[in-house]
Amino acid sequence: MPGTADRPEAAELRAENARLREAVERLGLLNEDKDEVIAGLRAQLAEQAELIARLERLISRNSGNSSMPPLRHEALRSIPGSAGRNSEGGSWV
Repeated sequence: MPGTADRPEAAELRAENARLREAVERLGLLNEDKDEVIAGLRAQLAEQAELIARLERLISRNSGNSSMPPLRHEALRSIPGSAGRNSEGGSWV
């Protein structure tokens, strides 16, 4: 616009515009950082969900709260010749 450069407030407006552009740039960088943090947290949450599911499966296999025998005993029964006995000949099951 002709004649606006001569006004005193034009310099103030240009300075404010420069400050606002810098603020927008900083906010853009913060936004990128935020996206990286969110992606990391989502990955961590997925890992924890898998761990929780695995632990819940292990808990559900506990012979104290199940009709199934403990896994260790199942493993001994599957070894030929052991028949679920310890090294002294006594029964483990």
